[in-house]
Amino acid sequence: MRIAFQYVFLIAFAGLAPALSHASDWVEAYQSKVRFESAGFVETDRHKGFFTAVTLAYDKGWKTYWRNPGDAGISPRFDWTGSVNLKSATVLYPAPGKFFDGYADSIGYGGTGITFPIALEADNPDRPIVLSLAIDYAVCERICIPERAELSAFVRPEPISGGSNVVAALNAVPKNHGGPAMVAQIEPGDPAKSVMVKIDASGDVELFAEGPNREPMLVPKAHEGAEKPTFSVPLDGLPAEKRVAGTEFRFTIVSADGAYEQVIAAE
Repeated sequence: MRIAFQYVFLIAFAGLAPALSHASDWVEAYQSKVRFESAGFVETDRHKGFFTAVTLAYDKGWKTYWRNPGDAGISPRFDWTGSVNLKSATVLYPAPGKFFDGYADSIGYGGTGITFPIALEADNPDRPIVLSLAIDYAVCERICIPERAELSAFVRPEPISGGSNVVAALNAVPKNHGGPAMVAQIEPGDPAKSVMVKIDASGDVELFAEGPNREPMLVPKAHEGAEKPTFSVPLDGLPAEKRVAGTEFRFTIVSADGAYEQVIAAE
């Protein structure tokens, strides 16, 4: 009875939620707006599967935050409660940038908006998915404004149509293999206060760091005058047992050569 009821509910709800053959209508918040992009099967050189995307749009001069907001900020939160036939929805994050507001460094996205690709997996791959999303985030200019939007969509497991925004967003996600080699070591001290990271790259480089379980970490500080880009990554906030040799850190490197994500253990 539960399965039958769910299927009847899915059919009824589908009449209320827009079908994502194209982007959904915008949902207006106070200082931004949000929508779903097209949904369907996507295959690129790095990604293959069932995808949609969520776009946040805001005025030029504003920004929003990465999954690790840096020294200050609010990371977005995606709540899929109420979705039907949805086994998982994995948010992928395009390469971010660094911002300094005069007081602290934050990590996020400027321009006029950002599109987050979402990898979808259905409980039953032969049936449509009804997406129900509540997203909490912040947009900032001189001050930060917490925003919330609620949107829904009806998606079918078929090839994507008109999904160029989804593909472009997937291509902006850092590569997780083959990037610049890095050497990391714990600086002397007990307990260790930071991790030193040297990057085998030239030109301007930005480095962002997360803990073994994607714990947000403070923005790394660049060392001027080093032969190779070198950063000191503060370990504030990590428990003592994760400030030792062998701890794996996740680094995101953004350079003129592209964006890469690499997991490496500190020596």
